[in-house]
Amino acid sequence: MTFCKECGTQLKEGAVFCAECGTSVQPNNEATSNVQATESKPSFSFKSFSKKQKMIGGAILSAIILLFISYQVGSSFTNQHKVVENFKAAVLSEDTSRVMSLLYTNDSRMTIDEASVDSLITYLNNNPSYYDFLMDQLESKADFYDQNHPDDFYYEDSSIFSLELVGKTAFFFDRYRIQVMPFYFTLSTNYEDAIITLNGEELMISSKEDFEQEFGPYMPGIYEVSASYTGDYSLLESSNELQLMDPSWNNTYVDLYLYGDYIVIDSDYEGFVDDSRIYINDENIEFSLEDQYDEALGPISLDGSYEVHAELDFPWGTVVTDKQVIDHSYIYLSVNRLLTNEIADNVVETAFQFAKEYANAITNNDSSGLTTVSSSVKSDIEYYFDEDREYSMDFLEASFNPHTAYLSYYDEQHIVNLPVQFVFEEEYDWFGDMMTDETTESLELSLSYDSSEDSWTIVNYYYSYFEHNDDTVQRDGSK
Repeated sequence: MTFCKECGTQLKEGAVFCAECGTSVQPNNEATSNVQATESKPSFSFKSFSKKQKMIGGAILSAIILLFISYQVGSSFTNQHKVVENFKAAVLSEDTSRVMSLLYTNDSRMTIDEASVDSLITYLNNNPSYYDFLMDQLESKADFYDQNHPDDFYYEDSSIFSLELVGKTAFFFDRYRIQVMPFYFTLSTNYEDAIITLNGEELMISSKEDFEQEFGPYMPGIYEVSASYTGDYSLLESSNELQLMDPSWNNTYVDLYLYGDYIVIDSDYEGFVDDSRIYINDENIEFSLEDQYDEALGPISLDGSYEVHAELDFPWGTVVTDKQVIDHSYIYLSVNRLLTNEIADNVVETAFQFAKEYANAITNNDSSGLTTVSSSVKSDIEYYFDEDREYSMDFLEASFNPHTAYLSYYDEQHIVNLPVQFVFEEEYDWFGDMMTDETTESLELSLSYDSSEDSWTIVNYYYSYFEHNDDTVQRDGSK
């Protein structure tokens, strides 16, 4: 008894179709035949393999699985997106060594070192928006690699980083690294022998004034560049912070101009001196007042740490000016005393001798004893001679102010003008009576110096005002 497999209705013997639902009915002999055919095929059994075959097969299968897994893992590690991800994380975590391992340059002159990478990391972490911009550019380039069109990436010149396929690894994976843009700077400074440094390390010494030179290539980052010049009397320094981060401007110009102060020195009697020497802090600097017309004096600090004075050479000797603190660009050197003590003694002695000889000449109407005056002065004195008058003059005393002597120029000669005061006693006939008076004459004597004779000569005199003070020199005319 058989039933329809579709609807379960009992089938009549020999029926080909189900009378109820019309489903085809397979004869039993066919089903039996199929079963027998199936049973007659040889069957596969793992149990038929030997133990050795099973071990070899297992090892091969394990190796295939391991290689597949390794390939997948290696591919994920060298994937360009993974490289960008690792770089982003390394920058944020300030992992200098990791960042260095991901960066490369195709310029053998540029060094990717720890210091420059540290500077770069610091800048990116301090400028998060710029960091985001750079990382977005790298991710965009990675997407272009996915599309096999990396050369179509049109933002290449707008970033300091570029994701590049640099070859294959040992397992034939694509190897990606981040290429960093090289930067340059051109530096100028105005002093020769200026020391140029970058981040405190000496780069070079300028070889001339108005020096200019290009330096690089350098990693992008923040750099401190400086120039310093050490002169005899000053230290000049100039520095600038270089931000080498703009890819559109990878050669920056920096001018480290060194500002040095120069001074102008004037002095009493500057136009009268034969020669001069300038001293700074008592050291002869081999520079004269006249040298200033050809070359400025400096550079020199105006902070008051230096003093200046000068030695002035005159025909009769050398005079030293007062010292002045250098705290302005214009310095005037005063001469407190034109005459040194030795020269003052000689001049005073000449003036004293003149007073004695003058009194004798007037008394005797005889100019032959005038040894300290010029011929013109002798003539002036002779004008007052009067043979018909009974008159005598005694020289009593003299006062001198050599500390107030000053210099002038007359008849192409250096003239020292000496204030003096002479006191005389006069005896004369006054309508038959002999009268005695004391007279005081305040004069300025003009004296010239004869270097060949080492002597002074009075070339002129005129009446003037005389003031006694603590420095006045007095001498008794009777001695």
